[in-house]
Order: sequence, then structure tokens, then C-alpha cells
Amino acid sequence: MSEMNLNLIPSKAKFQAARIRIQKQVRLSAIIIIMIWTSVAAIIFSLTLIVKVRVNSAMANQKKVQLNYNSMKDNIVTSQKLKYKAKMVGGVLNNRFEYGTSFETINNLFPPTISLKNFDLHDGGIFLVKGITSEKVNVDLLESMVETINRGENDKLKSARLTALTLKGGVWDFTLEVELR
Repeated sequence: MSEMNLNLIPSKAKFQAARIRIQKQVRLSAIIIIMIWTSVAAIIFSLTLIVKVRVNSAMANQKKVQLNYNSMKDNIVTSQKLKYKAKMVGGVLNNRFEYGTSFETINNLFPPTISLKNFDLHDGGIFLVKGITSEKVNVDLLESMVETINRGENDKLKSARLTALTLKGGVWDFTLEVELR
């Protein structure tokens, strides 16, 4: 015999059963959707929190780097200024005129028998030396010294010129112009 599928449950009961099944499916769907939304919200909240922590950490590091940079910047500027000033001082020291050694060089040219009355330093390293001597030998010595300087045999003096020589009362009065190297 063939089996027939007969449903003897009243229609109202069928509809109630279908309604209960649909309610269960809706509840299950709602629970699943709520769980998904809650999970997504939790993930988004966690990611937001992680991003905020990392941003704050990066900003703190950036502030540290900025402070280090500012302090280094001041140190570098100061260092560069000092280097520049040291270079300037070095240049001045290399190019400055050595007065002490120049006066000593001029003074050492003359023997003790020649008395220097005055010597002036003019621009360009030229000395104007005035002196006296009572002996003719010293005048000869003075003339030979001028020739020696002009031949370039003195490494500190470039040239010399006897500009005035007079004899008054047995005393020789002379003026000598000497140029330094």
C-alpha cells in the first residue's frame, strides 16, 4: 500500500508551530546579528584604543626628538659660531704684525757704540731710525749694513736706505729707513 502523508493536526496548530519556528529563527538571527555587531564594535573599540595608544606614544617620542633637536640646534649654532670666531682669531693672529720682534730686530742691528735716539714704525712695516755715533768706523759699519740688507742677506729685513747723515761737532747724526719682510 502506498503510504500517504496525512496530517491530522488542525490548521491553527500548524500556523502556531510555523510561527514558533519563525520566532526561533528570528531570535537566533537577532542573536547572531547582535553578536556580530558586538564583536565588530569590540574590535573597532580595541583598534581605536590601540591606535590612540600608538599615536600618544609616537607624539611623546616626537616631543623627545624635538627637544633633543632644539638642544642640539643651540649647541650646533654655538659650536659653529665658536669655530667661526676661532677661525677669525686665527686669521688675525697669522696676519698681525709682531711689534716686539720687529723692534728687537731693529735694535739688534746696531752695535753698542751706536746710540739710537728714536725709531718710528710707519705703515707697511717701515721703520724710520734716528741715531748718533761719535766714530767714523761706526758710519762705515752702518753703510755696510745697509748694503748687506739690500743684497737680501738678512732674512728679516727687506731693504734699507740711509736717508740723512750729518756731522756736527764730531758727532755723526743719521736717519735710516728700514723695511721689514
